[in-house]
Amino acid sequence: MANITEDLKFVMLLDKITEFSSVLICIPGAVFNAMLIYLILKRTPLLMKSYSVYLMNFAFFDFATCIISFFSCQK
Repeated sequence: MANITEDLKFVMLLDKITEFSSVLICIPGAVFNAMLIYLILKRTPLLMKSYSVYLMNFAFFDFATCIISFFSCQK
């Protein structure tokens, strides 16, 4: 019986570590991608417009992935 409670405590600890690492990764990822999207929309030179579409695609989907991952990992 004691072994089961120790295993449960270990699993709960791993769950807390996973939740903390999710917050640690997803929040800055969403913030930095939002900043990148803003910079792409407002500060892209004309010579880089075609490349900015490529960057915007990656930034938008990375931003969405961070937000979705953050909310799906919370309990």
